[in-house]
Order: sequence, then structure tokens, then C-alpha cells
Amino acid sequence: MRRPLIALGLGLAIASSTTAASAQGIQFRYMGDMTCGGWRAAPANLDDVRKAALMNFVLGFLSGRSAERGDDLLASVEISSIKAWMDDYCAANPLGSVVTGAFELETVLIARRERAR
Repeated sequence: MRRPLIALGLGLAIASSTTAASAQGIQFRYMGDMTCGGWRAAPANLDDVRKAALMNFVLGFLSGRSAERGDDLLASVEISSIKAWMDDYCAANPLGSVVTGAFELETVLIARRERAR
């Protein structure tokens, strides 16, 4: 009886979640809590696996989008600045998603880069 319960618990723990990026019509798949509530609940320290996983999603997303455009959007951005922006985004949008925040951060970074040119 114990093994089926453990298996069920593990299965639920690693079940993937989905969200839609409505403007792009793309469905993102990920594991864990990708809400701003999850971002805010995770300890602020990037040494904590929960915050590190969320930050790695944001960094990977931004890196992938940069590669798709053929530029390096993150070349002059510190990781601490990205974390601070996401902290502010999630504080202002507690019911929002980390995915939406990453899209909005990309827009901000592109606009900042264009102003600097």
C-alpha cells in the first residue's frame, strides 16, 4: 500500500503544468509553480533550488528568444537586475505568471537597447 501512495505522490509532484502565451499562440510546458505567487513564495536567495529553477526558466527563455532573433539581449544585463525586475513584476502582479513576466521583461530589454543605440 505504501509504494502506490509514494508513486502517486511522486507523479503528482512532477506533473507538468501548461500555460498559454495568448498573443503568440504558443503553449509553454514546465514543471512546478510558475505563478508570481510561486516566485514570491520561493526564498529570495538564488542558492535555493526553487528560485534558481524559476530564474533559469527566465534566463533560458530570454536567451532562446535572443537566439531566435540573432542577437544577444542579455549581453549587458546582470542576473541580479533580471531577478530584481521579476521581483517587482510579481509584486505588482501577484496573480500573474512568470512566463508573462518574462515576455514583458523581453519587451523592456529590447526597448532599453533601442534607446541606447
